[in-house]
Amino acid sequence: MRSDLKNSAEKGGAFYEQDLWGATGHFHKEEIAIGYKEGEFCPVCKTEITKIPTGSTTSYVCETCQPMKIES
Repeated sequence: MRSDLKNSAEKGGAFYEQDLWGATGHFHKEEIAIGYKEGEFCPVCKTEITKIPTGSTTSYVCETCQPMKIES
């Protein structure tokens, strides 16, 4: 995770983010393993990636590699 965050920071953030001057980052969709790839397949296990609501946004998950853990 640290190397991914460092890589994104060095590229000025993600392609959809803007800085104070309106410039977008250079960390592109192709470099993201799961995010924004609904209907494509997980690079690890080949399960179809799904999009789920998470609060006011959405998340993209592989339900095999990232199973939902419901705590009671």
